[in-house]
Amino acid sequence: MKKAYKIIFSILFISSFLFSSCKKKEDPAPIITNAAPAFIPQATTSKTTFPGYSTDWRLTNIVRDAEGDSWTVTSVTSSNTAIVTTGLATDAVNNPEQSIFYSGVSLGTATLSIVVTDSRGASNTLTATVTVVPNPSSF
Repeated sequence: MKKAYKIIFSILFISSFLFSSCKKKEDPAPIITNAAPAFIPQATTSKTTFPGYSTDWRLTNIVRDAEGDSWTVTSVTSSNTAIVTTGLATDAVNNPEQSIFYSGVSLGTATLSIVVTDSRGASNTLTATVTVVPNPSSF
């Protein structure tokens, strides 16, 4: 009789092991990613201006978010404010939250660092160069 119990126990143990190893495993939770906005590949990121001139630059046509999230410019700085100053174009008529301005101060080139952030919090720092050249009308 003991032998029969051992056989039955062994069969039950093996069958429970086989059954548990055949169960479908649950799929892991999907990983949700959020790509930050970026310049489109063909974007022109070099600008030219003159000393004393200020220009609004709407970025709506050259910045895209891969998921289609809305985005805003959250900050912009110049690598050399003695050559180019910059800031958020809060007075721009169209899309002020997606526009910056840059102003030529003196001859030379400066790099602008433009931080854009999408509606889900992903941000990216984009760079552009502004070269200040002599104004031809001043000759």
